Parts: sequence; C-alpha cells; structure tokens
Amino acid sequence: MKGSDILINNIREQASRSLRNVDRKFLELTLDNSCSQAELDNILREWDIDNTPIRTNLLIALLMKSRQDLVFPAAVTPRLNGVLSYCRFKEIQTRASISTISNSLKEKNIPFLLAGDMAMRGYFPDYQRWIGGLDILVPASEYDLALETLSSMVKDKQVNLHKAWDNSVMRKANGQLPCPEDLVFLALVDVYETIIRKGSLKNNLNLIVDINKLAEKSGGLDHGIIWENACSAGVEFQVLFAEAVVGSVLHGVLPDNLPESSLSEKQLEKKYVDFLFKRDVIYGAGEAVSAVRKTIISALTAGSNAGIIPSVLKKYIWTLQILQHQ
Repeated sequence: MKGSDILINNIREQASRSLRNVDRKFLELTLDNSCSQAELDNILREWDIDNTPIRTNLLIALLMKSRQDLVFPAAVTPRLNGVLSYCRFKEIQTRASISTISNSLKEKNIPFLLAGDMAMRGYFPDYQRWIGGLDILVPASEYDLALETLSSMVKDKQVNLHKAWDNSVMRKANGQLPCPEDLVFLALVDVYETIIRKGSLKNNLNLIVDINKLAEKSGGLDHGIIWENACSAGVEFQVLFAEAVVGSVLHGVLPDNLPESSLSEKQLEKKYVDFLFKRDVIYGAGEAVSAVRKTIISALTAGSNAGIIPSVLKKYIWTLQILQHQ
C-alpha cells in the first residue's frame, strides 16, 4: 500500500469516528422512511430529549409527524409537538427580518442569496426545520459594504454574512437561492467546521439530511461544481474530509475518491496534521492533553508507515509540553 493510500485511509477513519454511534443510528432512522417500530424503539432507548440538540430532536419530531403508523411514548409525544411549534415560531421570527435585510441591501445595490436553513426551506417548503438565523451570501467585492449595512443584525447574530468564493455563485443561482451543488458545498464546509469545533457532528446532523435531500431533488449532484468550489475557496481538504464523513452514512451520493491532481501527498499530509491540531488542541477543552497524546502516537505511527516527515508533528509535542505544565 502506498503512503498516500495509508494517509487517505487514516483520514477516512478519522472522518468515520466523527459520527458517534448514536448519531449514526439517528441518521439511519430518519433517512430510512420505511423504518420499523422495533428500529424506532431501539433508538428511543438511547435518546434523551433534554440532552439532545434541538436539530436532532426536530428530526425525531418530523419522523413522528410523517409516520402516523409508528407509536411514540406518550410522555414524549407532547414534547415533540412542542419542538415542532417552537421551530415554527423561530421561523416566523426569522422570516420577519428578510424584507428588512432585502431592502437594506437593495438600497446599496448589493446582490445577495439566501443560504443555509432558509435556502433549504426555499427548495423544500414543506420540510420544516430549525431556523435560528439568516445566512446571507454576497459577492466578495461587496462584503465590506454589506457588513457595514447589516452591522447591527450581524452583531446581534440575526444574520450570518458569508463571502461568495467566486463570481459564478451568483450566475448559477436559482432566483435568490444558490444552486444545489453550491448548497452542498456550503454544507460540507459546515460539516468540517462543526467537527473541528465540537469534536463530532452531533449538533448538526441535519447537514447530512440536507445533502441527501438536495441530491435526490437534483437527480444526482454534479461533483465537478462542488470540487471547483473547493479549489476556488482553497478548502480542498475540508471538503475531502467532510465527504468522507457524509459517505460513511450516505452511500453513492458523493464520490469515494479525491479528484486527481488536486492536492499533493505533502499538502494533504500537512492539512491532515493541521486538522488534528485544531480539533484536539485549539478546541480540545479539558481533555486536550490526553487527546493530543493519543493523536501524537497515532500520527507518528501513521507517519512512519506513510513515510511522513516527523517534523510536521513538532507543534503537537510543543503544545503537549505547554499543556502539561498548566
């Protein structure tokens, strides 16, 4: 096995670990609309509504709403209905601000697209979702002016403002919505960023559901567009890693292999080490020391097998020494 193959396998293994077993079961349950009562009962034994992110609770609530033949425990049925009601309320709140944002940007002649949850709602108006804020996509050349125009709303976290990675984003749009491939690209980057900061995807399982729905609606995604976006934005590794996460649950929706001539083995190696460093050290919280120690061992082992230059791991050892003396 070549060193690059070992490296890719290590990346895929780390990606697969980013989904906890219980989260994987939640996804399999919600993605399979033909699940049985026994499968539902099995997952509900591991489910605690009070300690589960609202986006995941909403997936369960939507399953309850769509599958009238399934029996949910009497104690949780009203609470799941409450989740549906609360999500409707939050969406009404968010929609009320769209006209204000639209008028403000149009006054300055700033083109924009709706992204994130509201864009998904645009493509799937009958599919209820949690909408905690508005994701707005603007051309990079207009970003500073848009930020100034919406400064108070951005500060209050009513709006998340994003730069378009290239000029084609606006041309490919369907009205005020990015094309499906662009939304999938954004979702993949979000998958990666969530794992970096949270260690797993438990807070954003809906991203995988979104990717699946967009793939089904478009009758198959044009991965060339997704990869062009990744190259234009300089996030090839992020997309590669996120696709490995998604591919461990959704089979055949995204390609298994990295496109040729995209990243050299050395570039891939460096970005992989950077990922481990950020996940285990910068966002590693109280378990950072033990996490870094395990990462050093596994990375050194992988490095030895793949012929990776050990010097790329020096910052791990340096950080571990600092953490041990705190």
